[in-house]
Amino acid sequence: MNDNVTTFPNTQPQRGQLDGSNGQATVLGLWIPPQAMAELKAEQVIDSVDAIKSKTVVSEVGRGYVVISEIGQLHRTDCTYDATSGILTTIVFTKRDQLSTATTQLKLVGQR
Repeated sequence: MNDNVTTFPNTQPQRGQLDGSNGQATVLGLWIPPQAMAELKAEQVIDSVDAIKSKTVVSEVGRGYVVISEIGQLHRTDCTYDATSGILTTIVFTKRDQLSTATTQLKLVGQR
């Protein structure tokens, strides 16, 4: 179970619990082996699904971090990983529709 915090303008943060699971074959998972991350290059396409016009790419390789993004017609998910440990540190979900764009950002704030 993971703590989550919801914040809206002019309100106090709201905490809640989320159940989740993750595995080695999961796209945009919680951990990537650092050895595998070291081989990634910016703009490298990891996967694409033509039927739904979606692709997973290495969108940025920086000093100590790697960003992997899943990009679709109406959504984008950006996952930032610590290059040394392989741990997912930030995830940003962006979803668009005809009237709006909703963005949710989750950040690792501590480890046990």
